[in-house]
Amino acid sequence: LAAELGSAPPMLDRDAFRAVAARVRVRSGQKSKALFHPIRLALTGERDATVAWTGFDGAHARVRVASTDPSARFGAPQDVSPAGRDGVVSDLVAAGGTRLVVWDNGTFDANQVFAALAAPGAPFGAAEAVSAAQEARAGHAILAGAPTIVWTNRPAGSHSPGGLDALQTFAQAATRTG
Repeated sequence: LAAELGSAPPMLDRDAFRAVAARVRVRSGQKSKALFHPIRLALTGERDATVAWTGFDGAHARVRVASTDPSARFGAPQDVSPAGRDGVVSDLVAAGGTRLVVWDNGTFDANQVFAALAAPGAPFGAAEAVSAAQEARAGHAILAGAPTIVWTNRPAGSHSPGGLDALQTFAQAATRTG
């Protein structure tokens, strides 16, 4: 994906982006409309952008990002989710050049929400656990003031053997301090 985006025109509109995704699907043999999982795009300036997607390293799904360089070309991808465990991208936002990417394990057992933050012009930092390892998923990010993430969760023990009638889902949030 990053190689295709790197060779795309500097002013990448929605149709050009879809054409790039279609070429990657053909090359990878993927038949679905989605490219593994949703692709997230955040505009960080007039000619600056970051894209996040879920790739595969041969053993695990990995969250990857690529950002434009000063010539508005996408650079090499960066793996932001840790090696050795699955990561499925949920969200990517940008404000004032700062970028925040959010992902989860992509499973329903002991799922956990993670995030990585990038300062303007810098690569993404190390992954940070945002939620407990319960049934947390689908994190959405906000960069208004401090980085904040909201996700859904079914804490351990919140649903008993009573079936779907006893199922409880909670909205939870965390704000990064410091």
